[in-house]
Amino acid sequence: MMRPTDDQRLRIRSRPNQITIMRQSWRDLLFVHWAFSKEYVQKTLPEGLFVDTFNDMAYIGIVPFFLKDLRIGYLPGIPFLKDFNEINLRTYVYDANGTPGVYFYSLDINSLLATLGARIYFSLAYFHSSIVGVKQAGTVQFSLKRQQETAEYIYRPIDQQAFAAKPLSLEFFLVERYALFTESKGKLYRGLIHHQPYPLNQVELVQGDTNLFVWDHLMPPQDPPSHIIYSRGVDVEIFNPSRATL
Repeated sequence: MMRPTDDQRLRIRSRPNQITIMRQSWRDLLFVHWAFSKEYVQKTLPEGLFVDTFNDMAYIGIVPFFLKDLRIGYLPGIPFLKDFNEINLRTYVYDANGTPGVYFYSLDINSLLATLGARIYFSLAYFHSSIVGVKQAGTVQFSLKRQQETAEYIYRPIDQQAFAAKPLSLEFFLVERYALFTESKGKLYRGLIHHQPYPLNQVELVQGDTNLFVWDHLMPPQDPPSHIIYSRGVDVEIFNPSRATL
């Protein structure tokens, strides 16, 4: 086990020399995070993944956003299968080679076909949920319903000059992630993505329910969020997943 070096954290921004299998646009993202002990988060991870920390603290975050213009490779988008609303619950990890990335506890999306496709092809913990997303007069609101449980996320980005996360800062640690890890049948997989650095803005969080923690069998946070930031969005390339080193 080798913790990510500063060089690895910075190099992960580079575009992989691979064929793009999917393109998406992510818009109006809220990143809201809570700090947890590294010992607790490690217990929630599959074998082969190690909790990543900043100043010896682990973080779990909720990220709602609009997923737009999904398309396969360079093909045009399918009209009824290209725009979704998504909310994910995630933490930060690295593998045995020290590759930093994201581990998702859950990804809720309002498309049954997308849920089935992502579960089969990427082995991701997608849930087909009702998510109503609205952006109006500068306020973004997502209303999530998974089975009979509900959660609400309302936020207002603050109008100011957008900025990129300073390299190796906490914001960089939380948002600049270009690898995701999944586990299926005892095997660990890694998928890479690429996009320009997130343009970030400060944001006012009006409502940010923590119900997702309970739904995903995690300890809900007892304190207010440790970090909140917003991005108007990025265009994303997604690459074929491969086996990760245990």
